[in-house]
Amino acid sequence: MHTALALLAGPLFEHSPHAILIADTNGVVRDVNAEFTRLTGYAREEIVGKTPRLLKSGQMPLEFYRTLWQTVLSGQRWRHDILNRRKDGSLYWADEIIQPITLDGETVLVSFQRDVTELRRTREALDEERARLDGFLRASPAVLYAVPATGTTQPLFVSENVKDLLGNLPVEPCSDPHWWLERIHPEDRDAVQRTLDFRRWPGDTLLRRYRLRHADGHYVWVEDKVTLVRDGQGRPQFLSGALLDVSREAEQRALLDKLARHLPGVIYIFKRTPDDHMSFPYASEGMRRICGIDPEAVREDATPFFASVHPEDQAAMRETSDHSVATLEPWRLLYRHVHPDGRIVWAEGEATPERQPDGSTLWYGFIADVTARVEAERKLREQAVLYHTVLDNLQEICYVAEVTPEGFRFRAGNAKLYELFGFPPERWIGASPRDLFPPQTAEHMEKNLRRCLEEGRTLRTETAMATAHGWREFSASITPLFDENGRARYLVGLVMDVTEYKHAIRSAQEASTLAAERAQTLKTLLDSVGEGIFGIDTDGAIVFWNPAAERILGYRASEVLGLDAHQTIHGQHPDGTPHPRQECPVLRAMLENKIIARKESYFHHRDGHLIPVLLTATPVPGSGAVVVFTDITQIKAMQEELRHQAETDPLTGLANRRRFFTALLLAGERVARKGDRCAVLMLDLDHFKAVNDRYGHAVGDAVLRSFAEILRDSLRSSDLAGRVGGEEFAVLLPHTDLAGALLLAERIRHAVASYCRVPQHPELRMTVSIGASELLPENPSPEVALARADAALYRAKQEGRNRVVAACATSQPD
Repeated sequence: MHTALALLAGPLFEHSPHAILIADTNGVVRDVNAEFTRLTGYAREEIVGKTPRLLKSGQMPLEFYRTLWQTVLSGQRWRHDILNRRKDGSLYWADEIIQPITLDGETVLVSFQRDVTELRRTREALDEERARLDGFLRASPAVLYAVPATGTTQPLFVSENVKDLLGNLPVEPCSDPHWWLERIHPEDRDAVQRTLDFRRWPGDTLLRRYRLRHADGHYVWVEDKVTLVRDGQGRPQFLSGALLDVSREAEQRALLDKLARHLPGVIYIFKRTPDDHMSFPYASEGMRRICGIDPEAVREDATPFFASVHPEDQAAMRETSDHSVATLEPWRLLYRHVHPDGRIVWAEGEATPERQPDGSTLWYGFIADVTARVEAERKLREQAVLYHTVLDNLQEICYVAEVTPEGFRFRAGNAKLYELFGFPPERWIGASPRDLFPPQTAEHMEKNLRRCLEEGRTLRTETAMATAHGWREFSASITPLFDENGRARYLVGLVMDVTEYKHAIRSAQEASTLAAERAQTLKTLLDSVGEGIFGIDTDGAIVFWNPAAERILGYRASEVLGLDAHQTIHGQHPDGTPHPRQECPVLRAMLENKIIARKESYFHHRDGHLIPVLLTATPVPGSGAVVVFTDITQIKAMQEELRHQAETDPLTGLANRRRFFTALLLAGERVARKGDRCAVLMLDLDHFKAVNDRYGHAVGDAVLRSFAEILRDSLRSSDLAGRVGGEEFAVLLPHTDLAGALLLAERIRHAVASYCRVPQHPELRMTVSIGASELLPENPSPEVALARADAALYRAKQEGRNRVVAACATSQPD
């Protein structure tokens, strides 16, 4: 392998976590590392000598590859996501960087690849959930908001439809701590203020009604359902609320409860391989709450998840999973999880399968906690039927119950009752609730009858029960009838069938609950991604700031919300000069209404230093922009290390031949342009070959390192020493004439004779011969000056070595 490739293919190359491929400018592969063979499936001998066309997926446009080659052949770095094909035919997405590097006069192309297939899929799932949430917020009849649980009335978030309700933009209540209270009707303000301390609430939910002033001056009646949201330890986090216009649409009030609740859920990716190995490559934190499982515990093996499934549901879980993997039909199941503490949680899971090229199946799905729903359904099934007052000429159910010392006896009923329950009149009349209904139903019915009797007033209630026509829901009332002595002798019931009405309301409530669950899931995803994400409004002020942004830049969200993003984190270049706002890619994306993707820049850390980042700015028309960024400090450090390796002699640490001659050419240009003085020394260790022959190359290398250390100690910071041959060295002396160069050369010669030693061989004494020349304004050619110094070095060798010889100003090289 050539010297240049040998430098690249060292331990850093072989043990890099990235797949690395080295090719020449014709595209012929010179070498690959172990990670490359693992990622692609190609062994080193199968790819070396061939071109990367083996990896083409056939799904990238020709213009993509044409741009790639134009970029790298012009000497520029290229980076992009690319779809490649492995040896086994499977496809994978890679984040690929191709860097042209020139070593020893040879240019090679170094490719770094990182598998980002799963990352892209997760982002696509996140985008889909975000779109669903946006659609829900736009369609919701209620204005949703969130307020910190700190006593303030200034919201953190208000949905866009506040403009439809009150004629104001969301930014107005979010930017003014007094906005909300000032717009409450004076007659309602005191009552509302008494509800601000959630610690005095009877529970975690509060319903209140009051009037709010519209932007045009009139007042709107609203029903405000507020829920206190707590964290896993039960500590208050924030208040989540929903405002519904009840002055115009009273029938929508029933939706308010569900709009304000945030039920936990799980977004997940489930994988099942052809050999039946199962795992969760991704599961949100909700898995801990719903399934009692740490998401990390099932990342590689899903066994703990299935072990938590209730034993009675495991067969159904396996059967439905097998059916979905065989048919690729969506999976859905209502089942139970058993937590470590014995608590049982009802869950409803659904997922969409997708077959992978390697034969595996991925499910993208969601698990919701439906314990409350199942429990509510159970209680409804257990509740008895409640009867209410009715008149015989109405179509509703009517009955009359007599109060007797032995209990309650039915004395009358109408045709609707008999037809609905399938009882003949003779069985109904004279019977007690216990004669007709199950014990629990009868007990519940008698309890309501007794309550109505004890309170002496109409009792209203809602219930559900089985009839001859199936399960029905009812709205009922029971009214006592008093005799002339003021004693209740009869109870009259009127029952209205509200099954279809309740079904319509419940369907709307379930839809709103699902949207709330997905909103919470989306928030969890945004909090979990590794990239920093923040948003700005149309004025450039920061409106949200995720945990990854806090970790990368050191600013907490509370410190930057409302601040100007450009001034806070993007207002200065690395050299300290101001960064004009018109050049800021984030503001340009918003002003020009276009996505600016994968732009390298620098953001300010909270402690003052700059962080190199790769950012993508996406405009949100009418709202501002969203910025996603990644810390690329390690990538920058790797690039600097590669540059240093490309310019440094690995044995001595001095400049290598390429770097020295580049500096010499620049010095010649300065002499020609400005008339500057510059001198060159050529140095050669005397009898160095004999040292190698007698003591071996290890001792010879030690001599070269000792000599290099003497050179570094003898030179100024502006001087440059380089190794240009085996034992040949050169020194560039800017701003120095020939006389100054000779003085320095003598000091070097004396230091070498006195201090150039090898500890293991104290008898070894080294000397050096030096030739000196100057770049002349009338002939500043670096080649000529170096050749004259080399000729002077040759004369020093001929004259006995261990001496300094100056080149004549008028002499020409042989």
